[in-house]
Amino acid sequence: MGKACKENENAKMTTSLEHKKSSLALPIALIAACVGVGLLALLPQVIALDKTVLLQLALREGTSSEALISATKAITWIGDGSQRAIWLALAALFLLWKKERRTAIILVVLPVLAGVTSDLLKAIFGRARPDLVPQLDHATSMSMPSGHSTGAMAIFLTIALLVPVGSAKVRIGAALVLALLVGLSRPMLGVHWPTDIVAGWCLGLGYALLALALVRRGKLSPQ
Repeated sequence: MGKACKENENAKMTTSLEHKKSSLALPIALIAACVGVGLLALLPQVIALDKTVLLQLALREGTSSEALISATKAITWIGDGSQRAIWLALAALFLLWKKERRTAIILVVLPVLAGVTSDLLKAIFGRARPDLVPQLDHATSMSMPSGHSTGAMAIFLTIALLVPVGSAKVRIGAALVLALLVGLSRPMLGVHWPTDIVAGWCLGLGYALLALALVRRGKLSPQ
């Protein structure tokens, strides 16, 4: 009886370890994909594609609708660092109120790490901002990857995944739509290449899923 119980316990631990490894594979792959997109963006063919897509997306004062320009600026404002920080702080406080201290820590730390990684990659790639069209927003840092698309995906999706309020499908769907809109607003304002946005989405999504995996990992750990 004792031997059977021990074998059963070992089997459960093996299954748990396999689940943990598989749950980390996708986040790591997405973070690596961000680097891959950054490297692809160095190719002449991708540079040409970036220019073509940017020229199609970019808004222009005096030509594009003023209402559309204002709406795009409002969307990019939602994705600014200060606004993202407010939402992150509120979500963390809610989790602390719910006595989910470990989840609250993961909620804060992982998006911050996403931002640090984004800044590090900006320095490594050293990609200049687009100069093909007039820039309709103030931007001074390097271009690859987009900090807005990284932060919006990392923060909004992590909140949707970890904060249990309302329908999970609605939360996740709204977070993804908002992150996609924030990302798209950047080339529309002429301050990012399209591949910057794709890289940022990959990076932010990777860290959001990593946050979810770490929370689940803690709940699956044997006591």
